[in-house]
Amino acid sequence: MKNLFFAALGAMVLLAAGGAAANEGRLVFVDGAVRIVRANQAPIEARIGDTVPSGARIVTGAGRAHLKFPDGALLSLQPNTTFVMDQYVFSGSNDGNEQFVGNLIKGGLRMVTGLIGRRDSRVFRIEGVVATVGIRGTAFKMEFCNKDCGARADGLYVDGGEGTTTVTNAGGTLALTRGGSAFVANRQTAPERTSQRTSVAAPPPPRAPAQLVGAVREEQKFADYSFKTGNLQGPFRSINVTQAGGAFAAFGDNGTASIGSGSGVAGSDGTVYVVLDAGNRLFAIGGSASDASLFLTTDNVVNAGTDGLLYWGRWANGKVQANYTDAFTGKSGAGTVDLSGAKGAYYIVSQQVSTIPLSGTASYSFYASAGSVSADGVTGAGVTAGSLNVNFLSSSGNLSMTVAHGGSNLTQSGAFSLNSANRAAFSGSGTGSYPFSFEGFLGGGNRADGKPERAGVGYVIERPGNAITGVAGFK
Repeated sequence: MKNLFFAALGAMVLLAAGGAAANEGRLVFVDGAVRIVRANQAPIEARIGDTVPSGARIVTGAGRAHLKFPDGALLSLQPNTTFVMDQYVFSGSNDGNEQFVGNLIKGGLRMVTGLIGRRDSRVFRIEGVVATVGIRGTAFKMEFCNKDCGARADGLYVDGGEGTTTVTNAGGTLALTRGGSAFVANRQTAPERTSQRTSVAAPPPPRAPAQLVGAVREEQKFADYSFKTGNLQGPFRSINVTQAGGAFAAFGDNGTASIGSGSGVAGSDGTVYVVLDAGNRLFAIGGSASDASLFLTTDNVVNAGTDGLLYWGRWANGKVQANYTDAFTGKSGAGTVDLSGAKGAYYIVSQQVSTIPLSGTASYSFYASAGSVSADGVTGAGVTAGSLNVNFLSSSGNLSMTVAHGGSNLTQSGAFSLNSANRAAFSGSGTGSYPFSFEGFLGGGNRADGKPERAGVGYVIERPGNAITGVAGFK
């Protein structure tokens, strides 16, 4: 089992690398007001996963957007920018027919090129009203000012990056390398070197969980998602489960069971958050770290429940929209996945952070379950009884539980250790009817005696050839 939140949820989607069709880009990040105008179509509000084919125009307004292309190119559009993807052609290799032709009409962008232009730089160019930017390198920034750049003169500004960036118009050509900048006043005036750089900002740092909920902002009412068939309703609210606590158990497309805990990434550079609707159903889960990000939303939540301190349920028998990036493997993707049979994910999360004592003990009894599912798609009642005990001085504990599934009552017991980086999280393993692994958290605030109010657990029982997963709550 992988002791990572991203692995547990990533197992549920297993999207293919790239995530874009051969001749179009795909939005992998959208924040704020962004619109897409495809050829001969009315404007639409942009969402992560939307495609951008040749002829499409993107208008960011007060928002920003990032696109990824099949050749590996990345395009970041700044606020108040208008960009047209004039032509994009890529068959999977540089076969002589590849093309990347864009047009920056207004605003600014940052470009990291992919395979297109590596063999023949003439097939890559971005028009900038008064000049054309080409490449013999891999990265550059450009910004066109038209009475909207404060005290700076109107015209095109270009910053060089890795390799060589060329700026060309009727007046001539200027080559830039890293650290160099160019200014072009009009089509007839030759590009000239300048000390003034673009105002194109670097990608924003990871945002707070409440901000990351932008993908399901209240004004979107969730109904904008094309796959939406459920009854999820706003207002929505987010919970940062990095500290408050969250446990998950999932089956992926390949039948592999995984577990993870949101609080298990605390102490690293990761952040995990969830979004609940007005009916206390958790329908969105996201996370980010230095090397990966993941955002999942579903249209169907079953077995949902809450006592006001913990929230539990299962994503099943519906669809999931997924968006992910993995810098380590270089993969990214966006799309929808059907959940059927065992495929899906259990969750149990806490809304309140608990202070974890440095000494003493605490005991908890089972009180909540979202059920269980096995690899063959059979569902059961899940945990029906059990206890969880913690020794805060030794940062250790034990778990015992009875799981009703498939006509049998399985008895499981194991030991766990508190996470050294975040003592609200724990993980362990044990045996009983079958070997099993589990991860969990202590959350729900604190009792009058100073001990955490609740505990949540996600588990996988390794029944040979037919594993069982689920979640349970203890108080």
